[in-house]
Amino acid sequence: MSYNKSNINFEYLHELTTTIMTMKKAYARISTTAQNIDSQLDELKNYGYDEIYIDEASGKDISRPQLNELLKSLRKGDQIITYRLDRLGRSIQHLIELMTVFDKKGVALVSLSESINTTTATGKLVFNLFAAIADFERNLIIERTQIGLKAAKVRGRTGGRKKGLSNEAKDKAEIAYNLYQTELAKDSKNSKNKRSVEKLADIIGVSRKTFYNYVKWYADNKTG
Repeated sequence: MSYNKSNINFEYLHELTTTIMTMKKAYARISTTAQNIDSQLDELKNYGYDEIYIDEASGKDISRPQLNELLKSLRKGDQIITYRLDRLGRSIQHLIELMTVFDKKGVALVSLSESINTTTATGKLVFNLFAAIADFERNLIIERTQIGLKAAKVRGRTGGRKKGLSNEAKDKAEIAYNLYQTELAKDSKNSKNKRSVEKLADIIGVSRKTFYNYVKWYADNKTG
């Protein structure tokens, strides 16, 4: 039987290739002073993975080069495995932003200690609860800020922008930088698959200008 383009279901072949290439990718963040390094890695090994990315915790250093590499390598259908959620994200807000990126990329998250798997109904419920908590926290901060500004205005002062970024903004800056680097790394021949800066900014809920500012800030402040 002869084959030509009309005989081939390219969409099916693409889906089949994508399914075959999906991988389980473990992520660990360890401290050389901790006593549970081996147990963390053993739990990940027992669960099973195709690749593992390990960052070493180093005090106030905000950079996580291996997490960056993991984010760049993600494909639709991949599964990320971590020992505990606090090994992956620095805060609830950071976790929500990471999980939002995973969801948009079609990537599942498994956290062994909390028995979370976002491919299940229970796992998705936990994700939604985290998102609700983060949204509540964000609204609470806005409300407190507005109350503070009104009180300051009554006392004859005006609010001003503090130097540097808040912890929440730093988390968003890291996500913005990783997303931007991922798009830059795409081959020019696959330019049709590249997402615009506007779309990347929309993922983390900021304007195009703020997205660029975050990318620049993280590039200037990351180490390693």
